[in-house]
Amino acid sequence: MLSTQYLTRNTCQGFATRYKIHIFTIMSHVNYVNAVMSEINCMTDSIYEALIDGENSDLQDNIQTLIKILKDLQKSHDDL
Repeated sequence: MLSTQYLTRNTCQGFATRYKIHIFTIMSHVNYVNAVMSEINCMTDSIYEALIDGENSDLQDNIQTLIKILKDLQKSHDDL
């Protein structure tokens, strides 16, 4: 309902409001992407360290966690 009001107003203020909402949507998306990629990066770093240190149990745990993150990501975007 709120977005309908913004779309029907043909004023400078209406344009500014629509622009602010658009920018907020873009920033929210960027923040989401950055958070997901940070989590993936953290897990790949942990996998690298476990490989270097030869810690097989940590390696297996980190791989399973990364797989879970990726499956959750895939599932959350299947409906889009």
